[in-house]
Amino acid sequence: MSFLPQLRGMPKQALIALIDDLYGRYGDIDEIIESHLERVNEGWESEPEQQADQLAYLQTQVARLIADNVFIEYHRAQAFCSGFEQLLADICSHADQDAVRALALFDEVLSVHGDLYERVDDSDGYLEDALGTAVELWLAVAAKARLVQPQARDWVAAVCSLYDDNDYGCFDSILSLSGVLLTEDELRQLAGRFENAARAAIVAHAKEGNNLHAADACFSLRGVAEALGDISLYERATLLINPRPDTMQLQELIEYALAINALERAAHWLQQPQWEGEPERCARLNNRLLERQGNITQLKQNLLADFQQAPGIQKLQTYWVHADSNERKAITEQVLTHVTTLNSAGCAIEQLMFVGAAGRAADYLIEHHAGLVRLSYLTLLRWVEYFEGAGQTLAAIVCYRLLLNDLLERGYSKAYHHGARYFQTLLALDVGRPDYRELDDAQAFITTLQAKHWRKRSFWEAAGHPNKPAPKPRQLMSPNPAIRSSC
Repeated sequence: MSFLPQLRGMPKQALIALIDDLYGRYGDIDEIIESHLERVNEGWESEPEQQADQLAYLQTQVARLIADNVFIEYHRAQAFCSGFEQLLADICSHADQDAVRALALFDEVLSVHGDLYERVDDSDGYLEDALGTAVELWLAVAAKARLVQPQARDWVAAVCSLYDDNDYGCFDSILSLSGVLLTEDELRQLAGRFENAARAAIVAHAKEGNNLHAADACFSLRGVAEALGDISLYERATLLINPRPDTMQLQELIEYALAINALERAAHWLQQPQWEGEPERCARLNNRLLERQGNITQLKQNLLADFQQAPGIQKLQTYWVHADSNERKAITEQVLTHVTTLNSAGCAIEQLMFVGAAGRAADYLIEHHAGLVRLSYLTLLRWVEYFEGAGQTLAAIVCYRLLLNDLLERGYSKAYHHGARYFQTLLALDVGRPDYRELDDAQAFITTLQAKHWRKRSFWEAAGHPNKPAPKPRQLMSPNPAIRSSC
């Protein structure tokens, strides 16, 4: 949300230029833009600047949201939730003017979260993320309202009410974030309440194999511990029901200790015998601790040994961050040596690109392109940008061909305008008469494409090119020499 004030400050023409530049690059972004345009045409959104009372305008938007019962299908869910988050951000932005009214609007929105889940296909979790944002903003607005009217509500009860009205789990974070609203004394009292509930549940349900009552109370206690930044309380929330934590629970303890800089406690949990069966995960956590401790020398030794044992791009990138110029030069030489031993051509190319060996990366791509047919289009677009910037034209051509072949193989007609752009780019690159080496030249590539995908007429129309090769001109048959001589 941090970029929203900057967007609001941009001139209208600059925003139009931004959207125009984004449109046509990726199919999913195109769908979001088109969905927003549909919402404007349907009257769902209008210019708030035209409203004299901004909060009154936002009230009509909230009322429309609540009254609307149209089901939001999967392909529209992201755009809907983006608009929903924008509405929440707009309400929050007016909290300085009237925090009490803004909070009332948030109360209305949060009260219908169950209805939203019923009518939005949230397969990708966009609504869950939006409601997580809503909780965070509700707390921020409530904190402002409390400054204006300290006694207007029982603020602890208000937080607990939202936390309890949480069948979909979308308000789970409210306790851990409540430090902006509740005082330390209020949080300590809440912690005592949850800890007592956990201890009581442990006794009352001791014979149950899976003590859900105690687990729920400890989960709540952990949230309050996070709000307080209290490592001992956080540990207690785990140890009450798990005196000997497993490695997943140990990882949670270590990550929280690192997050609040409780480094001694992180080191303590890294030394537990439970880690004997998972040395790699323990090593990764230990490296994070070394970084926080400032022990970069030991960290680099660990990272280098890990990379040399099993070379991978993420390991290379992690080591590179901490390496000095001489160490980077040395690791670059190792990369140039070992890439030929890697099982994955994609991994080899990524590493060569990362160390700046653009020519080697281009040659490797050209040589191994036949095995790269399943690469993500996002990866290929990133490669295209890299190779074009490095002046590796043939490698860029290979990437564009891979993009185009993949798109046509999938037959995704909504993205054919992207394919047309790739096709036109290939034609433009061919004008420079590149050396195709052992690859098909542009005409041979197009002929193969036509033979395989000539039925996809909408693509060829978008590309402005015939879907079949032009027929060869018919040659007139010469008279039979024998007949001519006999005449």
